[in-house]
Amino acid sequence: MWELEGARGKMMREIAAHAGEGEVRIKTKPSKTIFLSLLENTRVKNIYMSKGIFATVPKKVVRAVESAGVRVICIERRAGRKSRFGGDVRKSAQKMLMEGKRAKLVAKKLGVPLTSVYFWKKSIGKKLDANILPDCT
Repeated sequence: MWELEGARGKMMREIAAHAGEGEVRIKTKPSKTIFLSLLENTRVKNIYMSKGIFATVPKKVVRAVESAGVRVICIERRAGRKSRFGGDVRKSAQKMLMEGKRAKLVAKKLGVPLTSVYFWKKSIGKKLDANILPDCT
């Protein structure tokens, strides 16, 4: 899968360079011209885009692309920068918090900032799986 982003001219050059690809993730709001170029100049069968970008694309454009045999798939991505700490550290912290340990002690034991521990404490009980597809209709 290749990623398509940037200004229209750059996107058109990328489309020409990836003519044989079957999947693309669009990271910038596409125009109708971009969709048309994707349909005419590539073998793309799946177009992925975030929920935010999907919301800006007119429904009739999505229907037209899908009627041409190309699936438009809405994905949800977490915003912001990546975590400095692995999932193991977060899970250990959450386990310790659920056992009743104080946040300050957890932070000191694991060598992480206290703010991170409070963030993880707040997220206990919430689903953190970013791969669940949202309802984009």
